[in-house]
Amino acid sequence: MYGVYKAPGQPFAMVSAWCDNGDVNHYLEHMKAGPVKEMLKLKLLIDVFAGLKYSEHSC
Repeated sequence: MYGVYKAPGQPFAMVSAWCDNGDVNHYLEHMKAGPVKEMLKLKLLIDVFAGLKYSEHSC
C-alpha cells in the first residue's frame, strides 16, 4: 500500500499498485457466481480484518 486518499464527502480509499483485475469490486463482479466466488469473498473479508487487526496492534 502506498497510502490513503480522502476526498471531501467520500470515504477513505487505499492507494496501492495497479492490479490487472482492477479493484476487488470489479474483480468479483466479473467472476462467475458459485461456491468458488463465495469462498473467495469470505477469504478476502478475513484477510481485510486480519490486516486491520495487525495495523491496530502494530502502531
